[in-house]
Amino acid sequence: MMGFEDVNIISLGKTIKIAPLKQISASLKFMLCDFSKKYDFFIFSNNWAHFASKKHKPNLLYCQSTPVRVFYDYYDLYLHQLSFFPSIIFRIWVKLHRSLYEHYMKYVSLIVANSVSAQKRVKKYLRRDSIVIYPPIDITKFKFKEYGDFWLSVNRLYPEKRLELQIETFRKLPHERLLVVGGYAGGDNSSKYADDLIKGLPDNVKLLGNVYR
Repeated sequence: MMGFEDVNIISLGKTIKIAPLKQISASLKFMLCDFSKKYDFFIFSNNWAHFASKKHKPNLLYCQSTPVRVFYDYYDLYLHQLSFFPSIIFRIWVKLHRSLYEHYMKYVSLIVANSVSAQKRVKKYLRRDSIVIYPPIDITKFKFKEYGDFWLSVNRLYPEKRLELQIETFRKLPHERLLVVGGYAGGDNSSKYADDLIKGLPDNVKLLGNVYR
C-alpha cells in the first residue's frame, strides 16, 4: 500500500468522520494504544500520533505539516469561514484540544522537521528545537517520458492551498488545460471546500483526485 507493501500495518480502528469529532477520536486512539512492550523505538508522524508519546519511549516525531496549522497560523483563516454557531464550537474545540496537543508534545523525545519552514513553526508555536531532514525520494521509480499538453497542479484540496485562484486563472485561459492531482480527508472542512471547487468548473480544468501508480 502506497509503496510500503512489505510493512505490517496495524489499524487503531475507525475515527468519527465528522469534524471536530474525527480529530478528537484520532487523538484518543493514539492516547489509549499501547505497543510499549513490543518495540524498542517509536517514530510518530503527522498531526495526532504524538498523543501516544507518553507511553512509547524513546521516540521521535517527524513533522510534516505539523504543528497543527488550524491551531496556530491558520486559526484566523478557518475561523473567518465559519458562521456564528460553528465558530463558537470551533473556538472551544481549538482551545481544549490545543492544550492537550501541547501537553503530549512534552513527552516527545526528539523532533525532526521536513523543511526549514516546519522547523520555524515548531520553534515559534511549540518552543522546541528540531533538526531538518528532507523527505527522501526513491528516484529510481520515476523517469521522464514526454511533455503533455496541459499544466499540472499537485495539491491537497484544502482552503489554504487557494486552488480557486488557479481555477479562476484558467477560466480566463480557455485554450490551456489544467489537471489537478490530489484529494482530501473526509471529516473536516476540506469536504465542503472540495465540493465548492467542483461546482462550476470550466471545461479546461479537471480535478483528478488521488492518483496512484
